[in-house]
Amino acid sequence: MRWYGTVTRLADARMLVSSGSELAGTFERHFDANGNQTEVHFHPGSKNSSLETWLPTAVPQKVVSPHTETPEIVWNPDYTHAFTFPYGPPTFPVNLVLMFGGAGVPVYFSPDAPAGSRWFPTGMVRPGTATGVLPNHGASSALLPMRALNFEWNYANGSVLQAGGGSESTMERSIDFFELTSGWGQGIDLGVRRRYPATVLLPDGKVLIVSGYDATETSPVIRSAHYLDARPPASLTTGAAAMGEVRGYHNVALLLPDGRVFVGGGRSRGSEVDDPADEKPTFRYLYPPYLSPRESPPPRPAITVAPAAIGYAASFAVGFSGGPVSEVVLMGLGSMTHAFDTNQRYIQLATGTQGADTIQVTGPVDRQTAPPGPYMLFVLDANHVPSVARFVQVGP
Repeated sequence: MRWYGTVTRLADARMLVSSGSELAGTFERHFDANGNQTEVHFHPGSKNSSLETWLPTAVPQKVVSPHTETPEIVWNPDYTHAFTFPYGPPTFPVNLVLMFGGAGVPVYFSPDAPAGSRWFPTGMVRPGTATGVLPNHGASSALLPMRALNFEWNYANGSVLQAGGGSESTMERSIDFFELTSGWGQGIDLGVRRRYPATVLLPDGKVLIVSGYDATETSPVIRSAHYLDARPPASLTTGAAAMGEVRGYHNVALLLPDGRVFVGGGRSRGSEVDDPADEKPTFRYLYPPYLSPRESPPPRPAITVAPAAIGYAASFAVGFSGGPVSEVVLMGLGSMTHAFDTNQRYIQLATGTQGADTIQVTGPVDRQTAPPGPYMLFVLDANHVPSVARFVQVGP
């Protein structure tokens, strides 16, 4: 059984299944003399540490790491964060996965390597981690935007951002970066405690940090959004508008094809508040700054022609209006739960000759960069305002 297990799409279309518990958890409730609930203690089931792969069109599953081989540090009570590694030297294995468990230690995993050589722990614990704290339990992770020119923004494609984290830890108000070539770098102070936030990659290259909760309930900023611009020097800004409610545990945030962000669900706090009535049935649309009203704004760029399918490293043409086009990007379709989106990716595509209404574009370099499947294709104008997306199939 895999209660709270993670499914990650690999470069060869297999699904990697990891983490979770063998049995569903239970709650132990304590009441006072008047029958009022005073405490709730959650008891998870036993850890399921094995990893398996499977194809949606084939059975059975294949165990690629038994319980006895899997490092305990890759397990997370709320879904292990696992990313298909986007690139690497020729000696790197295909389908290499970068995983973050609750302990906050990045670990590389090669599902097709022989037993005993599948795991490569880095030993680099997330900065600020204290004894007894799970820094990534309650954190949100995302691959930083992948640029057509690697290191353009002073980090290697495949580097990971982590926002928020363990209850009452220093990570709750921190954004930290795991850079592939240098390890953990200098973090950024969020200015507010965010447990179970959502991180959403935007087509203009910024990362949205929204929702989450502050157990101290002292800062109204928790109802606002943050925008991380990873372009050097990296900067963090706070959105001008604020939600009317706090969306903590179980919140969802997804990029929509028109550039808006769907924000919904969530509790006022976290999993320790076992109150189904606190689950919010409402949602809102967030309009990122690129959709904000501008004085005499020009029309948004639009895609007029795009292929239904894109091949790896293959050239294709995109027709547009409202140009010229500054960038063309692919965005993975969102699939968020418990502050982690296993599927979202930002991939800037290389571009060539541009005419008055057509631009030549080159598809993703390989399956590692863009695992096969559906994506949203955006074009951006000179002000980094995105078009409405076209859905395209990448790979077979």
